[in-house]
Amino acid sequence: MSRESNVIERISSSLRIDRGRQEDVNLWKARVIYSAAGRIALASIWDIPEDEQSISITHFKRRAEREIKALISSGTALEKIFIDNTEAIVNEIYEIYINTGYMYHTSNHIEPIPEIITPAGMYYLLRGCALQENVFMSGLGLYGDANLENKYTETVSVNELYQIPQMDLTNYIEILLSYAEWNEFRSSEHAEFLRMKPPFSGGYWSRDEDRSGLVSLLRIGQPGSHIYYLYKYVNGRIVVSSLPQWMTDEYEYRQIACCLLARRNMLPATVYWNDGELTHFHIGYLYPPRIQNFLKLYSWPEFMNHFPSDFRRVMTKEMFNICRTSIEALGYGFIKR
Repeated sequence: MSRESNVIERISSSLRIDRGRQEDVNLWKARVIYSAAGRIALASIWDIPEDEQSISITHFKRRAEREIKALISSGTALEKIFIDNTEAIVNEIYEIYINTGYMYHTSNHIEPIPEIITPAGMYYLLRGCALQENVFMSGLGLYGDANLENKYTETVSVNELYQIPQMDLTNYIEILLSYAEWNEFRSSEHAEFLRMKPPFSGGYWSRDEDRSGLVSLLRIGQPGSHIYYLYKYVNGRIVVSSLPQWMTDEYEYRQIACCLLARRNMLPATVYWNDGELTHFHIGYLYPPRIQNFLKLYSWPEFMNHFPSDFRRVMTKEMFNICRTSIEALGYGFIKR
């Protein structure tokens, strides 16, 4: 066994990252390296100089990059996987940890957070660095067994830990509609309308309004400064109800989009299948940001040569069951292939 393989075997055993029954060996090794780079980068948050209170974002990313390069040998299949994608992988690691609250972000710097855990089935999900603990990893997410109990602040639920909405799709949209105030829409040449039926491969927005009379979503303005409205077609004209910016900025509009599609039974399900202790899943329609980030945290890209990798992911089977239970309860569909 080569030195590279020997080191990766030890890391995989420590982090409990098993190879799928039909998984290519190099894809499995790439997953191990991805997680190891995340673990080292997290640990680097404590590399705080004596005269500082935090580390730079650059330091965090360099530690992840160094770990990747240290674990691959020149001329191997692994080098071919990572050589053109290391920067994208490092950026994804940073963005996922920032988006899921694993560290504090200040101006060009990051700081450690207090560790928090929540029980989930037989395990505890952990948010934070946990430098002194032997933890397991699925993707970049940390989890452990009963040894973590009583060691850290404990939250009520998985949804609370990752700020996943507590309200299901049906109740969310019904409450939102109860506050709607409808006014006639003055046509805009830049208006885009939410696509309300598959296929969605051409994008989620269309220039064609929905004339069914049911409530949908439109937006006006330029990318980065869109203004969103609920709308419906009534007596040959469009009426709209404005939405507050906090409900739609930073892709938060997807919460409303998923509700509206589910209301018409048009929201695509996530398809999944098992390969030994591994679960592959293909997302049919992007989730609201906090759910999407939660899934990305505990998963790996299905392939390491395509970023961003939002739709096709891989997760340990045990963690997928935990994630699916939380998300399914909100009204999102899953189909086992």
